[in-house]
Amino acid sequence: MSILYFSKPFNSKYKAIITNTVIQEINKISNLEIRSDPSYEGGFNLPFNSKWRSFDFGSYLNDIIKYHDSRQLRYYTNGIDHDTIIGLRFKDGINYWDQYEIDILLKTVNNLLNKIESIAINPPSPQCLLL
Repeated sequence: MSILYFSKPFNSKYKAIITNTVIQEINKISNLEIRSDPSYEGGFNLPFNSKWRSFDFGSYLNDIIKYHDSRQLRYYTNGIDHDTIIGLRFKDGINYWDQYEIDILLKTVNNLLNKIESIAINPPSPQCLLL
């Protein structure tokens, strides 16, 4: 499984605020159509456009992908403490984000985590998160 690790972990109770802030920041600096992933794990989605539909991922993965409407990166925990998010994983183990998309997402998440370092493991009150 490919994992994209963050520069710092964060508490899962802040998934929504981090996700929404990252999406807002990416929308300011790019034309990516990024949105939040509605799964329990949370994360980020990009549309599954014709560029990606034209690739041959092999018969097994092609069968999985044909039912998807988005390319998903989901939050990933360390497996021991499910409240600590350490990065993102590719849905179904399929890397269908290009390097630019991955770079801008990780850079934006890491910049946000550096700005609000105090939430890394010991979360403050929600009022402290107002940027």
